[in-house]
Amino acid sequence: MSQPTIKARSPKPPITDSPRGPAFEGLTVCRLCNAVIGPGVPIIGASPTERIQQFVIALYRHLAEQHRKESDRKEQTAMYLAAAIRDLVTLQHYTTDDSVLAAAIDAARAPVHAMTRKYALTDEQLQALIAEAIPASPFSKAIEDAAMPIARKIRDLLSEQGEFEHPAVKAAREASQGSVITS
Repeated sequence: MSQPTIKARSPKPPITDSPRGPAFEGLTVCRLCNAVIGPGVPIIGASPTERIQQFVIALYRHLAEQHRKESDRKEQTAMYLAAAIRDLVTLQHYTTDDSVLAAAIDAARAPVHAMTRKYALTDEQLQALIAEAIPASPFSKAIEDAAMPIARKIRDLLSEQGEFEHPAVKAAREASQGSVITS
């Protein structure tokens, strides 16, 4: 049986090094309008980091010029994430038995985790993984049915979703009415 694939939330083209800097493979397509954004003409002698920065600037310009509302939302999200990371990095240097500070540390960590999680494992993917792991027998279906709630609970615990979703993340998700902002 083929192994089910787990889709990344935001696939990125592979980058390989060459004497002239990174080579961008594949296409970068805007999720909003399906425009293909190319890396542009590289500046001779630019370092690999500078070439990547040039490409990110081209993506930023496209978003700002073609999708103003989403660009504004991206800026707000970037400011929020920068503040959350600053708080998280600061608070991680402390241990405490103070429940208010412990909650602040967790509240700073949870949105960063939610926004930077790469994989989103669906129920269908879980079911396929379970079915693949259980040998065929008259009891296979019953075992799969019993394993699914456990697998779902483990996934939700590790990815902090469902019953394990942090209240701050849940409130932000509900406030945004299901809109997804990705990098």
